[in-house]
This record gives sequence, structure tokens and C-alpha cells, in this order.
Amino acid sequence: MAGIDDVARRAGVSTATVSRALSGRGPVSAATRDRVRAAADALGYVVSASASSLATGRTRAVGVVVPFLDRWFFSTVLAGISDGLVRRGYDITLYSVSEDPAERRRVFDDHLRRQRIDAVITIALELDAAESAHLRGLGVPIVAIAGPNPLLTTLTVDDLAVGRLATAHLLDLGHRRIAHIGDDGAGSADTGSSVPALRRHGFVRSLADAGVDEAPDEAV
Repeated sequence: MAGIDDVARRAGVSTATVSRALSGRGPVSAATRDRVRAAADALGYVVSASASSLATGRTRAVGVVVPFLDRWFFSTVLAGISDGLVRRGYDITLYSVSEDPAERRRVFDDHLRRQRIDAVITIALELDAAESAHLRGLGVPIVAIAGPNPLLTTLTVDDLAVGRLATAHLLDLGHRRIAHIGDDGAGSADTGSSVPALRRHGFVRSLADAGVDEAPDEAV
């Protein structure tokens, strides 16, 4: 198996130049970078992730935490995350967590810290205050997708507005007996950020704005 010394000899440069050229860090001319990459390709040389991590303190790995893997929404979001990260040279470490408290503690308290990841992305995950604090304690960038959380940086839609707009559309069509199918609207005890809860609140608010009473038997 070829090593960095072999690449350096083939390209006619030092090992330090090979390291800079392949990592994209440090001053290297375009011509030299192309020559080094051509030499690496010809020899089948791939930069060691562990060696690069030791040198830079970064793993170029992002932890992604999801509650489900077999539902279309999560697979679609994962595909987008994978495309964006792989194109930029990052690996994905995937964790699927259930509602089991012991399992969640293992992921948040142990696995994420042990893997020395550079960032964490959560997808539509209801996190309590303790779990959010554990994530922040990792000291790496955290983004929560599709689940508003006042303790973390989030990327989401306005779910309350979604509920209002959908209900208003039906009201504009002349409907007055509109059923709502969803959870009980309780939301997270710590953050009150349940997506179904916000959408239900939007549904109820839109009915109230139109002067329409919500029938108890129309909420499922």
C-alpha cells in the first residue's frame, strides 16, 4: 500500500507539501496541488482519517441522530445531509434513538462523546432540557432540523402557521366541520415544541379566527 512518502517521491515534492495539497490547508500552488493529486490517484493513496485527526484535532465526521430510519421524511432528509457532507469530504456517524431512556442516555452521554465528532445534526427529535444540555456540552456546532428547540440552533418551518394555513384553506372553501388528526397537542414538557402540537394550535387558532367552534368529536 502506498504511503505519503511514495506520493512525495512521485510528485517531486516534500511530504509536508503532499499533506498541504491533499488537505487543502496551507499555501500550495494550483500546479503543485494538481501534480500531487495525480500522483496520489496513480498510487491509490488515500489520506488516513486517523492521522489527519491527530494532526488537526478534527475528525471530519458529523453525528446525525434520528428517531426513525424507515420513514420517508427521515430518509429524504438523510439523503440531503449525506449529499452535502460527502461532497465536502465529511463522513456521517448515524444514530437511531427510540423513546427508551437508557438507550437515549447511552447515545447522548456516551457514544457522541466517544466518537469525537465535529458537529451534530438531529432530525425531528424531541429533546428534553437535559439532552439539549448534553449536546451543547459537546462543544461542537449543533443543528436541530424539523423540531423547534429554544435551547439549540434550529432549522424548521413555522408549524403553527402550517396548521393555520391548512385550516384556513378549508374554511375558505366553505367547510365548517373540519376534523383534526394528530396527537393530543401536549408537546414536550421542557420545550413545548412538539411539531404536531404546534400544528394543532394553528388549527384551533384558525377556527377561532373564523368564529367556528371546534367539536370535541372532530379531533382524532
